[in-house]
Amino acid sequence: MEKAYSPVMISMNPGSQWHFLQYFNLYRLVIAIILVVMSTFFGSIFTFGPQQPEHFFLVSDLYLLCGVLLTLAASSRWPAYSIQLHLQILVDLACIFLLMETSGGILSGMGVLMTISLAVAGLLGNERFAMFYAALATLLVLAGQFWQIHAYHAAVGSLVYTGLFSLSFFAIAGLASILSLRLRASVWLTRKQSEDLASLAAINQLIIEDMQDGVLVLDAENKIRQCNKQAAHFLAVMQSHSGNQGGECPQSLIERIQLWQQSPEEVVPAMALPGNQQVRTRFVRAGNGEQQVVVAYIDDLTKLQAQAQQIKLAALGRLTMNIAHEIRNPLSAISHAGELLGEEMSEREDLQRLLRIIHANTQRLEKIVKDVLYLNRHDRGQRKTIWLIHWLKHFSSEFCQIEKIDPAGITLEINGSPVLCFDENHLHQILWNLCQNAWRHGRGMQGSVCLRVYRQESLNQVHIEVRDDGVGVTEAQAAQLFEPFYTTVPTGTGLGLYLAREISEANGATLRYVGNEPGGVFRLSSREGAC
Repeated sequence: MEKAYSPVMISMNPGSQWHFLQYFNLYRLVIAIILVVMSTFFGSIFTFGPQQPEHFFLVSDLYLLCGVLLTLAASSRWPAYSIQLHLQILVDLACIFLLMETSGGILSGMGVLMTISLAVAGLLGNERFAMFYAALATLLVLAGQFWQIHAYHAAVGSLVYTGLFSLSFFAIAGLASILSLRLRASVWLTRKQSEDLASLAAINQLIIEDMQDGVLVLDAENKIRQCNKQAAHFLAVMQSHSGNQGGECPQSLIERIQLWQQSPEEVVPAMALPGNQQVRTRFVRAGNGEQQVVVAYIDDLTKLQAQAQQIKLAALGRLTMNIAHEIRNPLSAISHAGELLGEEMSEREDLQRLLRIIHANTQRLEKIVKDVLYLNRHDRGQRKTIWLIHWLKHFSSEFCQIEKIDPAGITLEINGSPVLCFDENHLHQILWNLCQNAWRHGRGMQGSVCLRVYRQESLNQVHIEVRDDGVGVTEAQAAQLFEPFYTTVPTGTGLGLYLAREISEANGATLRYVGNEPGGVFRLSSREGAC
């Protein structure tokens, strides 16, 4: 059902009402000035007020004076708007009636000016207001014409013309009221639609800003029209990498848009960003004609892959935890039975070899079980202040002693006196795993493993790098280094690097593979400072 509009609901803006009233005052001043000038300088030519010229001149002056006073009152907005509107219509009808009577009545044509005032009454007031003044104007015109017949012996037939002219007052007032009602309804509807559009735009902007994906809007010339915070971050990285100025669409993104436009059905390949970050772009065309735009969605594949990995590992963790507990008891029994058999059959060399194989594999399974059980306990650490100079010297000595490595095989490069807030057992486990891998894949000579520590003051970070002098890691291997159960060593579990990265993140640090120089280099980065 269509909504009905009431005069109260669609009332005009107060500022607009005074604005229109000022235009009406301007119109009155112009008419009054014309009448005063014509009656003063051209009265003998145009014969204004032929019956009473002196009175016509006085009424014209009075009309001009009232126009000036009403203009000043409207400018000061005192008294109230409704009072001023009534006063102005009354002044108009009274002065025009007097001008008409001094000029010969209805046949003088001065009554036409009343229709303008009645139209304004219909536009600025309501229907009752306009009809009241139309009736008042009709009474004035009829009374004036009766006076003309009585005093100046005007033709009685002029009453018919007067009656028809009076009907035009009601017609004009009614039409002006209807037009005003429709105009106000249109203004109210436009204002409401503008508010709705502004509200929708604000909601859309809020939704876009809250999205985890980057959203970018480009026009037909690939100019950026809108983007959220996530897209702004990706744009900043792309622009710094490609050398674009701020506010411009990066060339790499434009190339992907062109590729999508050529083959909309094909999947656009992922885009590599600095820092081993990859993003996926999706494009959608919106709008019509000249308003057509392209909406680009930028997804962080690194984050998506990490989320998928967490979901997969959560399910895998529950399964492996149950399996690990079930395996541990029979594994202990097998190991114990092997030891007993070794004591009873110590003379037979062939059986001892088989028992050593059993023992080695049970130890390997035990290590896998421990690593799996540790997956759910890696974040249970207590941080403490670690002075890396003394701590790393002790760690290097301990590592060489337990792993039976020549102490000259590991070198330390420490700049300054860096301090970390880290769980000591976690840091020990991370570096032990990295040093084991470095020694395993290095050449096993003096200085094959290097522990380098340096500070990055601009980011308030300390970096610990573990380098080897081996052949490094291929790109295919680098992409899978931190995946659980991925290993290139037949006796490995594939959980060492994964656990190292997990417990690094639990301590607010990051562990990354940063390339071959020429051997492999792993970098542990953490905030500098004491706990």
